[in-house]
Amino acid sequence: MSFPRRSVGFVGLGTMGEPMAANVARSGQPLTVIDVRSEPMDRLVALGAKPAASLAALAAACDVVLVAVVDEPQLDAVLLGGDGVFANAWPGTVVVVHSTVGPGACLRLEAEAAAHGLLLLDAPITGGPHGAVAGTLSILVGGSEPALDTCRPALEAMSREIFHLGGVGAGQLAKIANNAVLAVTLHAVHEALRLAEGGGLRRQAMLDVLCAGSGDSWVTRNWSAIGATVTGYPGGLEGVAKLTRKDLTLALAAAAEQDLALPFTTLATQGLEQPYRAAANG
Repeated sequence: MSFPRRSVGFVGLGTMGEPMAANVARSGQPLTVIDVRSEPMDRLVALGAKPAASLAALAAACDVVLVAVVDEPQLDAVLLGGDGVFANAWPGTVVVVHSTVGPGACLRLEAEAAAHGLLLLDAPITGGPHGAVAGTLSILVGGSEPALDTCRPALEAMSREIFHLGGVGAGQLAKIANNAVLAVTLHAVHEALRLAEGGGLRRQAMLDVLCAGSGDSWVTRNWSAIGATVTGYPGGLEGVAKLTRKDLTLALAAAAEQDLALPFTTLATQGLEQPYRAAANG
């Protein structure tokens, strides 16, 4: 199935957002970008994107708006208020939330979007910065099929797989469940490496064993990439740990709403700096 070309806006050009937007620009789709920093905007303009002078200007110029900011307060600042995206977008515009903010936040924002005649998708991402650069992210979508069809070309430019999981909030639930597995596995791999190294095995040899056996996981196969992410991430070790802990807190809040205990996820919130430090040290 082919879809019409849409004018795409991208808000938030950080560690994930900039390479995602770059892949949209390289696909030839009309792209307008904005960020609080000029440097990533300049790099995207060099790829053919247009810079927006304001959120309002971007919203008025685009029929698909992709948002990749860090947390719920930043998302509210972008979308709400007289100068925000919702108040200035044309009816029928699709707003796509790539931020991991939890199902409740996206359901609240869906209602706000509908009041302005807009459609909202929650579409958090997995695959890390390397996947964002390579265009091989997995995008976990909650929302209507027509809204997804409208923005599918932009999402396909950034991803290897798009999972349509249900209504708004479904993508967020899948993302925080995925990140609970990530965090628990990080701790498990770190403990395995400590055990092996303490007995005289080389770290890389143990990683090779894990990758070849029943201990295989995304974490073992991407241990070096995780370390590179820690090194290059804004805020470094503490920044990455804080981001992961935020996602685990969202997972635990969702579990509490279901009266569900997640003991390993609870444990994984503690000492996240340790596995990240080990990955960064090779």
